[in-house]
Amino acid sequence: MAAEKLKEIINVIRVLLVESDSAERLVLSSRLSDFGYQVSVADSGFSALSIASEERTEVVLLSAALDGELGATEAIKRLRDILVQSGAPILVYRQGGISVERVQEFYHAGCDAILDRSEMAAIHSVLGAYQRTFRRLNELGVQNRIVAGQVRRMEEERAQQAPGVEPMSDGSSPRPAGLVVVDSQGIVRHADRGALSIVSSKCIGQRLGAISPGTGLEGFVRDAHLGSRRSFRMELRSRGDAPNRFLSVHVVPTALGSQNDEPSLRVVLFHERGARQEEMAPDSSNAGIAQKDFDELLLMAHRYYTPAAIIGSGPITRALKSSVARTAKRSGCVLIRGNQGSERDLIARILHYSGSSNGTLVNFSCGSVPVTSEQAILLGGVVNGKAQSGHLTAGTAGTLILENVEKLDPSVQAQLAKLLDRGIYDKGQGIERVAMRIVATSTVDLEELADRDEFDPVLLGHLYHHRIDIPALCDRQEDLHEIVQGILDENGDSKGVMRVSPQALDLLAEQQWADDLEELRSVVRTAMNHCEGDLLDVAQLASILGLDPLHGRDREAQRDPMVHAAQLAPIRHQPGASATGGPWAITEEDPISLDHYEMKALLRALNATRGDKLEAARLLKLGKSTLYRKLKRFGIR
Repeated sequence: MAAEKLKEIINVIRVLLVESDSAERLVLSSRLSDFGYQVSVADSGFSALSIASEERTEVVLLSAALDGELGATEAIKRLRDILVQSGAPILVYRQGGISVERVQEFYHAGCDAILDRSEMAAIHSVLGAYQRTFRRLNELGVQNRIVAGQVRRMEEERAQQAPGVEPMSDGSSPRPAGLVVVDSQGIVRHADRGALSIVSSKCIGQRLGAISPGTGLEGFVRDAHLGSRRSFRMELRSRGDAPNRFLSVHVVPTALGSQNDEPSLRVVLFHERGARQEEMAPDSSNAGIAQKDFDELLLMAHRYYTPAAIIGSGPITRALKSSVARTAKRSGCVLIRGNQGSERDLIARILHYSGSSNGTLVNFSCGSVPVTSEQAILLGGVVNGKAQSGHLTAGTAGTLILENVEKLDPSVQAQLAKLLDRGIYDKGQGIERVAMRIVATSTVDLEELADRDEFDPVLLGHLYHHRIDIPALCDRQEDLHEIVQGILDENGDSKGVMRVSPQALDLLAEQQWADDLEELRSVVRTAMNHCEGDLLDVAQLASILGLDPLHGRDREAQRDPMVHAAQLAPIRHQPGASATGGPWAITEEDPISLDHYEMKALLRALNATRGDKLEAARLLKLGKSTLYRKLKRFGIR
C-alpha cells in the first residue's frame, strides 16, 4: 500500500488554473510553470470540476471573469464541495476593479482570497503562503494520527492484560512506555499518559531540558534529523520508593518544517529497558510506530522536498529550480556547490525525495571520523572486530549525501572512484551492482583542488556527471523580500512579527552575508526577538549587524539636501586625482557618518583602479553585485 501511495505523489505543487480566455490561459500557465508549479489547465467551470474530481489539486487559481454555462461564483461553490477534504485554497484573480457586491459574492461562495492579476509576484507569494499553511495543517494531522494510534494501541494492550501480568515478549519491537511531541525549541506540545508518568505530570509547555536536567535528552531530541537512525539511553532517577528506571529514547522527526531543513516537530518515544539489557539494535529506531504511520511521514517528505521548497521567484532562482527538477529525474552522481550556509542540504534532499528512487536517505559528513572508520562506513570493512557492509556495498537503494566531499581522505577517494568506475562489487555471495546514488556537496572549487593533486580527478569526473551551482544570496537580491517574508512566516506566529519594513529590507540588501542564507536567517530570527509589534524594522536589525542604533536615522539624514547635498547629485570619480585632493578626502567639514566615509572609500578605490569596477571590488574585498549596489545607492557613476 505504501508503495502505491508513493507512486501517486507528484513532486511539485499542483495548481489548477481555471481561465476561459485562451491567450490569458497560456500566459498564466507558462508563468506558473516557471515558478516551479505543476499546472493543470481548465477552460471552463465544468472542466475544472472534472479535473478536481480526478486529480490531486492543492491550489485553485480561478479567473473572476470566467464565463460559460458555469460562471465563477457557481464554480467556486462546486469546487469547494469537491475539495472539502483536502482543504485546498481557491484563489480568485481579477483584471481591474470589481464591485463590493461581487467581492462579497465570491467570499460567500467559498473563495479564500481575491488577487489582482497585474501583480504576478504577489500571486506567487500568496500561493506560497497558502501552501505553507496547507503543509502545516497536514503535518499536524499526521502527528494527531500518530498520537491517537499510539494511545489507542496502548489502551487496547492494557485492557487485554490481567492486572499485575507483564506482557509476553514475542521477539518483536517493544511498544513505547510513553510518547511526547516536541517542537523545534525543545518545548513539549503533547504527552500521553505514559509519558506524563515518565517525565513529569506538568511537562506540557515546558522544555525537555527543564524537566530532565543533566540527562542530555533535550539536545539529543533537537539534534535529530530526518532520515537519521539514532537511539538514546537514559536513567530516570527514582521518585520516593520507586526504583530507578532505564529507558531507551527514539526520535522520529517530521518531514515538514522550516526552509532550512529543520523539522518543526519531533515524535519522542520512550521504551522501558531492563538495567542489564543491551542497547537496541540500530535499525530499530522506528520501533513502536506502526508502519502505516511511518509511511505517512515518508509521504509528507515527498510532498515537501520539491523544487518549490526553494524560496524565490527571480530569474536566477527559477533557473536553479529548473536545474534541480531536471537533475532529480536523472541518474548518476551529482555535485552541489554553494557557499557555506547556502541550501546545499535542502537541494540534496530534494534530489532524493523528488527523484525516482524511494530508498534510504543517508547523510555522511566527510572528515568527521578516522580514515579506517570512513572507509568501513562507506565501502565496508572491519569495525570493532566485526565485518560490516558500507553504505555503498550494502545492496540497498537510496541516496548517499557526502557533505563537504573535499574533506574525504585521499585513499578513500581513490577507492570510491574505483568502485564507481566498475559500478559493481563482490559481496562474497555473488556480484552486486551499486544501488546508492551519490550526491556530494562542497563549498570549494574541486577542479582547483584536482589541479593541485589534492582531490582525485577520477572521482571528480564521476561527481561532475551532474552539477548544481547554488547562487550566492547577494546575487539574488530580487528574492530577498520573499526569503525574509518566508522566515517571518515560519517563526512569526509565536513572536507576533508578520512583516518587514522597506528600510529594513534595504539594510539587509546592503550586507555581504558571509554565511549566506543561514546567516540571514539567524539575523532575522534574532531581530524578531527584539520586536515589540508586528513589524521588523531597522531599529531591531542595526545592533545585531554591529551598526549604530541610530543607523536608520542617519540614513534618512543623509538624504537631506541641507546635510549631504553632494550625495543627491551624480558623483563622478576623477581618475588621476591626488590621494589627498580628490573628492574622497576627509575634511573637518565632513559629517561624522560611516555611510559618508563609505562613499568616499568607494570613490578612492575607483580612482586607484582607474575606474575598473571589478578591480575596485577586489580592492575593497566586496562582491561584484555588492559594489554595484553601493555605487547605485550613492549615485556614483
